[in-house]
Amino acid sequence: MLRLSVAALTRIAVADGTAQVASEPGEPLVQGIRPTEAVYLSGAGSPDLMLEGRAERRPDPAQRLDGWYQQVVRTVPGTALLYHSTRHQSRLVELAEGETLDTALLAARLHYQQLSWGPEDGSTELRILQQAFGPGISEEAAIWTGTGVQPDGVLVLRRTEGRRTWLASFRVRFTLPAGTVSVVPVETIEVPYAYGRKLTPASPLPTDNPFGHGTA
Repeated sequence: MLRLSVAALTRIAVADGTAQVASEPGEPLVQGIRPTEAVYLSGAGSPDLMLEGRAERRPDPAQRLDGWYQQVVRTVPGTALLYHSTRHQSRLVELAEGETLDTALLAARLHYQQLSWGPEDGSTELRILQQAFGPGISEEAAIWTGTGVQPDGVLVLRRTEGRRTWLASFRVRFTLPAGTVSVVPVETIEVPYAYGRKLTPASPLPTDNPFGHGTA
């Protein structure tokens, strides 16, 4: 079921600069596969991200475990996340607390290939929470935990729709053990369409006489 909402963008305020928040007393546990939820951050008029749930079957007969429910944040076609680009690894850019989107600095770092954009085909997933399920999992053990690879800081995306482009920063927030996941917007800026893109270089000038008589 798709809920066309803003993914509880303002449900949890950005207060203490961390992704994890303790569940409120009496906060209900998210059960099983969470509903799909659209996230709107830019002015594109269509979702920039999706919050999704799924079941990954990884049976462990010894523990009577069937697998894991997961909650993920997924990009959509036209959205790309910002990564550090180094010789040995590529990891998500996480802005410092209070840091704003400096378009000139980002453009320079993209130009010098210190940063790069991830794929914008909708294939990027951030695995946030997981919950074991199966006949051997007791009610007390069926709680949500972090995946160990969930981002903690403020992330940056680029969203392109038609001939318009936006940059947006955001934080993924989650409560434990209840497992409520939300996306909290931080800043959104519209930039030129070609911002941060690798443009086709101009063709080199001809070295021969265009009339076919050789060079002087």
